[in-house]
Amino acid sequence: MLGNNIANIPDGWVVEKIEDFASIRTGTGDTQDREEGGKYPFYVRSNTIERVNKYSFDGEGVLTSGDGVGVGKIYHYVNGKFHYHQRVYNIHNFKSHVMGKYFYEYFRYHFYSRVSRMSAKGSVDSVRLEMIAKMKVLIPPLDEQEKIINLSTQTDKKIALIEQKKIETQKLKQGLMQKLLTGEWRVPLDD
Repeated sequence: MLGNNIANIPDGWVVEKIEDFASIRTGTGDTQDREEGGKYPFYVRSNTIERVNKYSFDGEGVLTSGDGVGVGKIYHYVNGKFHYHQRVYNIHNFKSHVMGKYFYEYFRYHFYSRVSRMSAKGSVDSVRLEMIAKMKVLIPPLDEQEKIINLSTQTDKKIALIEQKKIETQKLKQGLMQKLLTGEWRVPLDD
């Protein structure tokens, strides 16, 4: 984690505050704006992605919840047209030396610990703009950012596959237990 004293930075890497390489703003949407079957994704303060028939942003952005139970836990990387809630932060307009996808990976890994340290109490209820803007980010050269993105994407795919297998195995166990506990299947007893 990056504190005030940063040591052992690899050659070619730099440390910058988010406000120095990206723009940050909150959305204009309200939860009641959602429309069933809407044309565009609507990002609210949860992992649930709602739908709307209008968009307020078109481009690459990293989104995080500004308040509620999702503070420091909900992150979305989006590239396209979308709408977002008034308490969702959109970090966007990245300078040419920072890939949005790299920033997304870095931010989702480090931001929760930052807001937890900055909170006066045990839980974090809300995020203030400066909590994001003043956060320091370790930025490697573009070719290394690309490699980090690729490795992270491969790892995420493997995790999703393992999670799917876990769900399937749990369903199989449930079915097996149902048959055993109802007596449909009998366990042979050894003499």
